[in-house]
Amino acid sequence: AGKKTKIMIHAIYSDGTIKDITSEATYRLSNPDIANTTPDNQIITVSDGAAIVMAEYEGFYTIIPVVVNQ
Repeated sequence: AGKKTKIMIHAIYSDGTIKDITSEATYRLSNPDIANTTPDNQIITVSDGAAIVMAEYEGFYTIIPVVVNQ
Protein backbone atom coordinates (compact mmCIF):
# COMPACT_ATOMS: atom_id res chain seq x y z
CA ALA A 1 0.00 0.00 0.00
CA GLY A 2 1.00 3.58 -0.51
CA LYS A 3 2.53 3.29 -4.00
CA LYS A 4 1.83 6.25 -6.28
CA THR A 5 1.39 6.54 -10.04
CA LYS A 6 1.03 9.84 -11.88
CA ILE A 7 -2.21 10.37 -13.83
CA MET A 8 -1.86 11.96 -17.28
CA ILE A 9 -4.89 12.69 -19.43
CA HIS A 10 -4.91 14.51 -22.77
CA ALA A 11 -7.86 15.84 -24.76
CA ILE A 12 -7.64 15.63 -28.55
CA TYR A 13 -9.84 18.20 -30.26
CA SER A 14 -11.39 17.93 -33.73
CA ASP A 15 -8.78 20.35 -35.16
CA GLY A 16 -6.00 18.01 -33.95
CA THR A 17 -5.02 20.17 -30.97
CA ILE A 18 -3.82 18.16 -27.98
CA LYS A 19 -4.22 19.60 -24.48
CA ASP A 20 -3.05 18.21 -21.14
CA ILE A 21 -6.22 18.23 -19.01
CA THR A 22 -4.89 16.18 -16.09
CA SER A 23 -5.30 18.96 -13.52
CA GLU A 24 -8.63 20.15 -14.98
CA ALA A 25 -10.41 16.79 -14.92
CA THR A 26 -12.46 15.60 -11.97
CA TYR A 27 -11.94 12.09 -10.65
CA ARG A 28 -14.25 9.53 -9.03
CA LEU A 29 -13.26 6.13 -7.67
CA SER A 30 -15.26 2.93 -7.69
CA ASN A 31 -13.57 1.59 -4.56
CA PRO A 32 -11.59 3.98 -2.31
CA ASP A 33 -10.61 0.99 -0.15
CA ILE A 34 -8.32 -0.09 -3.03
CA ALA A 35 -6.99 3.23 -4.39
CA ASN A 36 -7.45 6.98 -4.09
CA THR A 37 -6.40 10.05 -6.03
CA THR A 38 -4.25 12.79 -4.56
CA PRO A 39 -4.53 16.58 -5.09
CA ASP A 40 -1.37 16.44 -7.23
CA ASN A 41 -3.05 14.04 -9.72
CA GLN A 42 -1.67 10.71 -8.62
CA ILE A 43 -3.29 7.38 -7.90
CA ILE A 44 -2.22 6.02 -4.52
CA THR A 45 -2.76 2.39 -3.58
CA VAL A 46 -4.51 1.45 -0.35
CA SER A 47 -4.89 -2.34 -0.45
CA ASP A 48 -4.98 -5.29 -2.83
CA GLY A 49 -7.88 -5.51 -5.26
CA ALA A 50 -9.32 -3.83 -8.34
CA ALA A 51 -10.89 -0.41 -8.80
CA ILE A 52 -11.79 2.04 -11.53
CA VAL A 53 -10.91 5.71 -11.64
CA MET A 54 -13.36 7.68 -13.78
CA ALA A 55 -12.07 11.01 -15.07
CA GLU A 56 -14.48 13.65 -16.42
CA TYR A 57 -13.68 16.76 -18.45
CA GLU A 58 -16.29 18.98 -20.14
CA GLY A 59 -18.84 16.14 -20.24
CA PHE A 60 -16.40 13.54 -21.61
CA TYR A 61 -15.28 10.55 -19.56
CA THR A 62 -12.45 8.08 -19.54
CA ILE A 63 -11.91 5.08 -17.31
CA ILE A 64 -8.60 4.12 -15.73
CA PRO A 65 -8.52 0.53 -14.46
CA VAL A 66 -6.44 0.03 -11.31
CA VAL A 67 -5.27 -3.40 -10.11
CA VAL A 68 -3.31 -3.51 -6.86
CA ASN A 69 -1.39 -6.68 -6.06
CA GLN A 70 1.35 -6.11 -3.52
